[in-house]
Amino acid sequence: MKCEYCGRTIKGKPARKTMKGTDHIFCTEMCFRLEYYQVPKFDLNSVYEKKTISIECPDFRELIEEQE
Repeated sequence: MKCEYCGRTIKGKPARKTMKGTDHIFCTEMCFRLEYYQVPKFDLNSVYEKKTISIECPDFRELIEEQE
């Protein structure tokens, strides 16, 4: 399954939206907003590579179990 705005493969839960009676699938709420406001498409992968870093995030379910 690919995002209708950026074309990236969707990992996890997609953002499903209905616009004018038609269902659409986006990878994030951001891609939905960019499509909704008709922002010209650009390469998001290059933006992510330059401006973001990957971090390991703990599984919050495990943290809740530890606290109980």
